[in-house]
Amino acid sequence: MALVGEGQHAKALAKQIFDNSDLLTEFDMSEYMDSDSVSRLIGVPSSYEECGVEGMLTEAVRRRPYSVILFDNVDMAHLAVVDVLIEILSHGRVLVDHGNSVDFTKTLIVLTSNAIDGNFRLWGCDCIWRSQDCPVKDNLYSDQWEQKHGCIYPTLLKEARRHFKPELFEKLDDVIVFKCLSPEQSMAIGRLQLTDIASSITGTKTYHVPI
Repeated sequence: MALVGEGQHAKALAKQIFDNSDLLTEFDMSEYMDSDSVSRLIGVPSSYEECGVEGMLTEAVRRRPYSVILFDNVDMAHLAVVDVLIEILSHGRVLVDHGNSVDFTKTLIVLTSNAIDGNFRLWGCDCIWRSQDCPVKDNLYSDQWEQKHGCIYPTLLKEARRHFKPELFEKLDDVIVFKCLSPEQSMAIGRLQLTDIASSITGTKTYHVPI
C-alpha cells in the first residue's frame, strides 16, 4: 500500500473548515466487512422489550454535528454498509429508529480507497511504489511527473466506476487521485504526528519534535 497522506489531508480539512483538527472521526472500513457491521455503525432500533443501542457513527455525528467523517478503505466495506453510505450521501441523513434520523448535512464526508492502486502497473509504471525515484522539486513532484502520468487519471476514474456501485459514485462531489508521498513529504508528516504526540503528553500545542 502506497503512503499518500489521505488521513493527514482529512485532518487538515477539519482544521481548515471547522478550525479544529480534532473534529475528525475515522472509520476503517476493513473492520466493517461482515453483515453485522450496519448495526455497529448506526445502532440497533429499540423494541417493546429492550432499549435501542446507539451506533458508533450516529453517536459521533450527534455529539459533533460539525465535523469531518473519514471512511478509510471504503472498498472493503460490506455491501450493506455501502448502502448506508449511499443513503447518507443521497439524503443527508440516515434513519435509525422508528422514523427518527441523524442529520449529516453539517458534516464533510471523505471516502478513501486503494482498490485501483495496482492499475498504475498496467502502464508499466512503478513510481507509485518507488517515490524515491520520482523527480522532486521543492518537496513536490515536478511537472515532468505530471506530464507523464496526467493521462492516467481518466482511466483510473473509469476503473473506479467499475469497482463501486454507480449509486455511490454518482453521489460524490469530487474524486481525487493521490500520488504517493516523496520522502521529504513523508518526513514532514512524521514531524506533525510526533508533534501531536508530544503535545498530548505535555499538554501544549507549541512543543516541536525535531527529526
